[in-house]
Amino acid sequence: MDVLICEDNVEQLYALKQLVLQIAAESHLPLNIYLATTRAQSLLTVVKQQCYQPGALFILDVLLDQKQLTGLQLAQILRQKDSLSTIVFCTTHSELAYLTFHYQVAALDYILKDELVINSQRLRHCIEQAYQRQNPLTTASQAAPKTLLLKIGAKLVRIQEDDLIYAETSGNKHRLMIYTTYQQLEVYGSLTKLAQLSPQLMRCHNSYLINKTKIKMFDGRQMRLLLDTGVSCPVSRKYLPAIKMALT
Repeated sequence: MDVLICEDNVEQLYALKQLVLQIAAESHLPLNIYLATTRAQSLLTVVKQQCYQPGALFILDVLLDQKQLTGLQLAQILRQKDSLSTIVFCTTHSELAYLTFHYQVAALDYILKDELVINSQRLRHCIEQAYQRQNPLTTASQAAPKTLLLKIGAKLVRIQEDDLIYAETSGNKHRLMIYTTYQQLEVYGSLTKLAQLSPQLMRCHNSYLINKTKIKMFDGRQMRLLLDTGVSCPVSRKYLPAIKMALT
């Protein structure tokens, strides 16, 4: 699988390149660093020519040099020309994570550079997922579980999609309470935007969202859903058709 990296800091570009090579060696994956550059224009030329292997992995700095294209703008152009490749953003600016959704480039992950230094597992996970996307015959047992990226204060937290049980609006403005198999979290956001992160998540009430794989029973008299953890959530008539469809 071809890997293309664009990072305007030379030292960080070298560190990223070495980390990719290290992960390739440890995971025994056939990775080829097709391009590692500090210039957005150089990567843009390659994207326009599409001379890399389809289904490549692009690792982009979000901001890059402001005199050039930003990583987000570059990703937008890339996605218009290539719907198959995987995009991963790296940056020191956690507060810009929301922009990746605004640009609608279907990025796989948003990794803080400090995390790359401390723990390479985030990038390893992205590389393995990109490789599995490129190689659909990879067995299901090798597939890594999907994770969701959530914002808690100034931090970004990842939870596994299958661990999320349900979410409800919080008493604090613009915040949600999320209940998982192992923990309870208060995060910034809305139920509508949270539902967009996974097809497993759906609204059952204006104030509630559930993981439909956790539904155990629907009580039509009480208009409540019983989840397999023993928790029950209210159902409003507005979302009743979708709930019934999920149960069929």
